[in-house]
Amino acid sequence: MKRTSFSYLLIPVLLAISSCARIHAQPQYQREENRYVVEPPDVVFLLIASQPGSPIGFKDMKLLARIDNRRTAVSGKIYNAGTKPIRYVSLMLVGYSGAVSTLRGSGPMSGAVRTELLMPGEEIQDEDPAEIVPLTEELKEKLNLRGGRAKAFFVLMVNSVTFGDGTKYTDEKTITSVRTYLEALGEKIENFECSTKRRPDH
Repeated sequence: MKRTSFSYLLIPVLLAISSCARIHAQPQYQREENRYVVEPPDVVFLLIASQPGSPIGFKDMKLLARIDNRRTAVSGKIYNAGTKPIRYVSLMLVGYSGAVSTLRGSGPMSGAVRTELLMPGEEIQDEDPAEIVPLTEELKEKLNLRGGRAKAFFVLMVNSVTFGDGTKYTDEKTITSVRTYLEALGEKIENFECSTKRRPDH
């Protein structure tokens, strides 16, 4: 089995700044735009949904935070765990509130029609891997990644797979179930936090 890493960029946050500030900040931004830290699992953790029959396998998955705090990424290894060549893969990340992000990357993850197929046992190669830097105390403070209690979690899922012969794999039942559960959980968390804030101090 070929084993190469990949990373997916997601949840871009666009900041409104003046053109003057943008010009002065550009060199620093360029230095930080491909540098990430691994998010500690005791603060933000990643779950992989159980989807029996899925032709996609995952290995060594982790959440990354860009050091300028503008973007999050998922990195690790995915591979064709099925028996049929794959033309296109669509993955999704569901937050604890039920919000959904579609992941993009290189190769079959790009969404483009390609002539190459992801063969059984083959992994997707990252064309521009993120640079991982140590999570220092300064970065923990900057990125709000200090330990103590978990602040969030995400569920990684296979949205759909298009095979080389044109047939597709989908799992709408699991996706709907996970989203419904997380939306309900998010409402309970929000209600609890609101009630805690309204509670008078003694």
